Amino acid sequence: LHGPWRYLLAFSQQLPPLPNGRHVVLSTGLPLLPTGQSAGLGSELWPCAAVLCRWLRDDGRGAPELSNSSVLELGCGTGAVGIYAAALGAATVVLSDGGSEALLRLARANADANYAQAIIPAESDAS
Repeated sequence: LHGPWRYLLAFSQQLPPLPNGRHVVLSTGLPLLPTGQSAGLGSELWPCAAVLCRWLRDDGRGAPELSNSSVLELGCGTGAVGIYAAALGAATVVLSDGGSEALLRLARANADANYAQAIIPAESDAS
């Protein structure tokens, strides 16, 4: 198959590997507040996130196009696509979502986990 359909067929429950073979680390679907407040639907990894990450890596020419660029992810949920863009070399990534406080904590925790494991380069600014 050609075009976007090949990405839908290749979808798995995780993001595609980065060009260096490593994987972005993501937590999903967790209640993150002591009150038990759920992070809601935004806390799930949706198929479109994997499709977009695969496109950024393959057809979007990933690292060359993203190197030293700024990325704004609106409705970031878990932060998957923005974190993936940072791992591909985006210099600045802003994760934004109008969801609950729990969802914003989840996106921040995911970004922090990827910094801690050096999946996002230290010189990248993901906030």
